[in-house]
Amino acid sequence: MSKRSLGKGLSDLINTKSLFSSVPSEELGEKISLIKVDSISPNPYQPRKVIREEELVELTESIKEKGLLQPVIVRQQSENQFELIAGERRWRSAIRAGLETIPAIIRTASDRDLIEIALMENLQRSDLNPIEEARGYALMIEKFGLTQEVVAQRLGKNRATVANSLRLLTLSQPVQDLIEKGSLSQGHGKVLLGLADKEMQEKVAQKIVKEGWSVRKTEEFVGNYNEKKKKSLEVQKERESDFLFSNIEKELCVKFGSPVKIKGDKNSGKIEITFRSIQDLHRVLGFLGISF
Repeated sequence: MSKRSLGKGLSDLINTKSLFSSVPSEELGEKISLIKVDSISPNPYQPRKVIREEELVELTESIKEKGLLQPVIVRQQSENQFELIAGERRWRSAIRAGLETIPAIIRTASDRDLIEIALMENLQRSDLNPIEEARGYALMIEKFGLTQEVVAQRLGKNRATVANSLRLLTLSQPVQDLIEKGSLSQGHGKVLLGLADKEMQEKVAQKIVKEGWSVRKTEEFVGNYNEKKKKSLEVQKERESDFLFSNIEKELCVKFGSPVKIKGDKNSGKIEITFRSIQDLHRVLGFLGISF
């Protein structure tokens, strides 16, 4: 966990000791109730969309053998209906283990609390993949109009960490999917952000997966690609300028009746008009309205 503290109020609501330690909740002075598993619904703001099957199998076997040692945390929706705040794996595994009731701590929590607690619980355990983490931050920002700075403070993160995480959501969707599945690392994703073209992001992502590129190799490829693209654009602009100047030169040659050369780029340059004698110079100057 980050050394920075949780936002004011959130730490009390979460009670990190009961969430992340093996200390029994009754020893912490909290009331534990037995609640029917079918009266509980999942947290709608849970950022973690996929729970690995092996995790559920392992926890289910543990519950069958030892029972559910850690209570889930819920908020009451109606008289007999509850919504999870934290502990979805425990709840799902308890159902698989055939339990009809599970121990639960009932707390008062707002929607914003649900998002923050779900994020914090998963971040504490490093359970979220980079895309799920980014979506969690984005949800807090979009739903409650929070700034990146406030989100960072509430979750005990650096603002730069939140900002860099959110940037992953600007990647093309297929690339985000590969990161979410674990086929690409967050490091790969950060490098791919250097490619402005979404199609190119996807092509490079496929090469990374197929050929097992490291983040370093990906950096080298993207750097070389961008350098070549930059040079190509410069050549293209130069050709466009040459074409434009060539047409203007032809028009001026016709007007002055003398060879004309334009040197420079779209921002600055010079026009050279060739004359072959003093009389020719006077003729050219006459076109410009100059006499001496």
